Amino acid sequence: MTILSFIKQNRFEIISYLLWILSLLFIYFFGSYFIQGADFTDGYILGGDSSRYLAASSEILKGNFANVNYSSSYIGYNIFLALVFFAQASLFSIVMLQIIMTGIAAYCLSKIGEMLWSKNIGRLTLILFLFYLPIQIFNFYILTESIYISLIIIGTYILVCNNKPINLLIGCLILVYSALVRPHGIILIP
Repeated sequence: MTILSFIKQNRFEIISYLLWILSLLFIYFFGSYFIQGADFTDGYILGGDSSRYLAASSEILKGNFANVNYSSSYIGYNIFLALVFFAQASLFSIVMLQIIMTGIAAYCLSKIGEMLWSKNIGRLTLILFLFYLPIQIFNFYILTESIYISLIIIGTYILVCNNKPINLLIGCLILVYSALVRPHGIILIP
């Protein structure tokens, strides 16, 4: 398959992702005008629990798991943040990783729609997910919501895409990790 034929076969998805990137840029540059209390000047927004996650990730980097306290319920997100900081990346890098994971989750969700119903349903699902404003706004917050939603979708896709034992293992591991990202995430595990 040549690049040109790939683009021709997937032009709807490519255009959708390009428009999604434009919508993210719109949120970044103009979000402060329509999201009360949001300040996008640094490329990220700290929410109410962000300070706890950041403090816990700092303790994890020091090897001090005992001082994680309340945030231990969110150990999956704390470890995610610690890994990003271990790589000497910034808070904006966390936002970029959350956006990338949302993009992957959108692809997985569209493929689930295609497998269960049809290509048109897959496309509709892609559009609805990519342009659902609350999810996209959460990508800019240092909070668990974005990564949790993405992990659930990615894990579910890997579980249902085929019956290979390795896919079942990887899908289950991703779903278990997602349960560590949010305290009530365990409810979603079958």
